[in-house]
Amino acid sequence: MKKKGSTVPREARGLLRDLKKLFPNWAMLLMVQFAVANARSKKLPKWREDQLVSFITMLGLSAVDLTQGYRERRITKLAWATRNLMELSVWIDYCNLSVQHAKRFRDDTMRDLYGLSSAVQKSVVIESGAKDRTLEQKLEEFANFAQSKGVQDLDDDFKRVSEAAQEVGRPAFGSANKLLSKFAHPTALAIHTVASVEAVDGYRLMFLGDGVGFAVNSLIAVRKFVRGHYPQVGMTAKEAVKFRRELSREK
Repeated sequence: MKKKGSTVPREARGLLRDLKKLFPNWAMLLMVQFAVANARSKKLPKWREDQLVSFITMLGLSAVDLTQGYRERRITKLAWATRNLMELSVWIDYCNLSVQHAKRFRDDTMRDLYGLSSAVQKSVVIESGAKDRTLEQKLEEFANFAQSKGVQDLDDDFKRVSEAAQEVGRPAFGSANKLLSKFAHPTALAIHTVASVEAVDGYRLMFLGDGVGFAVNSLIAVRKFVRGHYPQVGMTAKEAVKFRRELSREK
């Protein structure tokens, strides 16, 4: 039964409450505690700390989009946020597999930047019929810089999220991605149902449930990885009391 004046079904309210328990406050606390702990003990290299903090940040931003998309009854925004959270969940699991996997994903930043600049150069060629010399020089300099960092091949060699999904045991990724893309992009379905808000209410609730699941489980996965190095980070009140007692016994 809905609350008086509420347009949000009970199931959706429960999902939004679950999301609010972790985002943004708890997620920010986890991020700060981890950064402080690693600054002191340096159990993880700075690049890996930055990567994990960035994951938490992106999860928080996508959680905001997810909530807004549902409350605004915008299926496209909701599908896009859920799709982003699904991809984030894959990359978090992928990077948590090993240092090599995390480094591979970090190095793909250079491949993405190179691909972005190359796309700009192609646009210049289409418009003017010739390459921009300054941009071409910058691309060469960037390639040399990447090679100095151990990234040899920049040409379209980034890890596909679909490949990463298979490596982390997520065979359903492809079908879920296709379903979400039907609404996240201006497909015929998305365009012809954009004004029929009630017609896609079932999908809205489904996408919200999936998105909340991806967000919550991903943050828990980051927390689990961090606590493998810093057990005191992200503790509940009960866990903190138990941890202090154990420390006092050891002393």
